[in-house]
Amino acid sequence: MRPLRALSACVLLAGACFAGSCATNTTLEPPPKPIPECTDSITIFVSGDTIPTFTWMPECKIARLIVEEVVEERWGTETLEHTNNWVPPIVYGIHPPGSENLEPAQPLYIGTTYRVSAYRWNDPADPEGFQLLGEREFTP
Repeated sequence: MRPLRALSACVLLAGACFAGSCATNTTLEPPPKPIPECTDSITIFVSGDTIPTFTWMPECKIARLIVEEVVEERWGTETLEHTNNWVPPIVYGIHPPGSENLEPAQPLYIGTTYRVSAYRWNDPADPEGFQLLGEREFTP
């Protein structure tokens, strides 16, 4: 009979602890603020080596990201339907969901200088209506 009483006491104690923790944890965090579309200049940051990750500040939505070596495009991606809906980070060679052209990325080489450029759709009715938001040179 004693083992059964001990088990019952443990079950009751565990239930009280669980109920108590649920009752005291009543503070809820507010939902995160929505990320706006980029409308002004951004500062681009590049991390990693030959498969870099691109982030930018202020954190806002873009539509196009291009990586070039001198004048040759190495990789580019842009949104479908002329929307500004990509948020950081974007990894080189991995097209974000909703990408229009799924061209494979060309290899990047250590010691070579590249330029990354970020754009927004300025005029969704104009297929060439991009606005340059920021550029940065980087060398893996």
